[in-house]
Amino acid sequence: MANFSKMRKQWSNGMHVFSRNSMGFRLIFAFIAIIVIVVLSISVFSVVQWRNNALTTLRSKGETMTRLFSNSARIGIFSENRIQLREAADNFTAVPDVLFVGIYNAHRKPLYLSDPAFPGSGTVPEGGEKTGLAAQTDGRTLEFSKPVILTIVSNEVMSLYFGNSGMGSKEQVIGYVKLVLGQESLRHEIHKILVQNATIALFFICVSIVIVSLWVKKITKPLETLTREVKALGKGSDVPYVPIENMDEVGKLATVFNIMLDERKIAEQTRKNILRDLHDGVGGMMTNIVILSEITQMKPLPEETVKTLATIAALSRDGINEIRNLIYSLDRSDLHWPSFIAELRNQGNKMTEPHAIVFEMTAEVEDGVGEPENLLCSHLFKIYRESLTNVIKHSQAKKVLVGMSVRNERILLTVRDDGRGCTAAELSGKGRGIDNVKSRTAEIGGFITITSGDGTCVSVEIPLPIKSGPH
Repeated sequence: MANFSKMRKQWSNGMHVFSRNSMGFRLIFAFIAIIVIVVLSISVFSVVQWRNNALTTLRSKGETMTRLFSNSARIGIFSENRIQLREAADNFTAVPDVLFVGIYNAHRKPLYLSDPAFPGSGTVPEGGEKTGLAAQTDGRTLEFSKPVILTIVSNEVMSLYFGNSGMGSKEQVIGYVKLVLGQESLRHEIHKILVQNATIALFFICVSIVIVSLWVKKITKPLETLTREVKALGKGSDVPYVPIENMDEVGKLATVFNIMLDERKIAEQTRKNILRDLHDGVGGMMTNIVILSEITQMKPLPEETVKTLATIAALSRDGINEIRNLIYSLDRSDLHWPSFIAELRNQGNKMTEPHAIVFEMTAEVEDGVGEPENLLCSHLFKIYRESLTNVIKHSQAKKVLVGMSVRNERILLTVRDDGRGCTAAELSGKGRGIDNVKSRTAEIGGFITITSGDGTCVSVEIPLPIKSGPH
């Protein structure tokens, strides 16, 4: 099962290049579009060129056959012998592509028709020279017609022995022949060529898709690696340096990213130094102040001095808690919603228990929600603590209810008490720390709503992903 999940994840990563929103998809689509246009253009050009050549060949074939037909039908026309006419016609009707042959007398009346029902079989088109050949087409057939010429020699004896010398002779039209060729074979050949070209083009396109996909995947792989590492960096994870293969645009971007990693390491070390100084330096001093104040209070001192020392000790404890909370929010590299919610619940109990306020908290986290970031948790924690502080100091409440809802699209935090409510001046942000709560909410792009009725309700809604607001 684990191997299947691993294979599925690898397949998903490999198919990321075909995502509609990816640059790889757009590159592949552009290349395929160009290939299809080029292949179609070549195919159309080759088919048109072949058709023109084939049509020219068919026309030449028809002209040659019509001339031969005219010569072979001359005796049959002259004698009007139907047997001779049929024999002359049969020699051509057996030829492929020949649809019709017709023989006519000098007045264009039919003497022999291979198919009397053939359209236009009863007439011979006008036009053409006396010895010329006429041709016409309707897009489906080629029609040829030619007059049959008989040369009359005055000296028949000389003609018999010496042939036509051109002296004392004249030409006379004694009839016409018509031959119609079909283009069906031509259309079959064109269809065959189209199928062949389409098959070749499809094969070429499929091969091109595979080659281009592998090429695009190789090009976009550094970008995908860089995107993955940037996401990991944004979540605060430890990421390695991105390898730089060459100094193209992707290589320059990877170089900048590696520089960011160096700067982040320096910033992390600086942050750790600050946290250590806070914990060991300021935190230690505040602890010593608390201890010395409590020890001094045990001695016989004036009442005012004791009160002052007690105030100093309380403020020092608050300072220690503030430092601890700050360290907690800045020094967490393994934040999870359950642990963060548990920390909120623990903090709420600690704050309300000494003041006899009942604390209740409900929380829900939707499946698939990403892990929280340090900045978000830090602001939420401070907003939450400030809201509870206002309840403790000002509300005179007996009970406080906290609700936490984390969904893919937003976070909702509510703090509701059953106290005396807020005045108009307090709702406007004057006093009670409400101004701080509003500014912190705005810094992470959230919205805050404060209502007062039977108690006070502070509702903070933060859309996800968070967008930094005004600082």
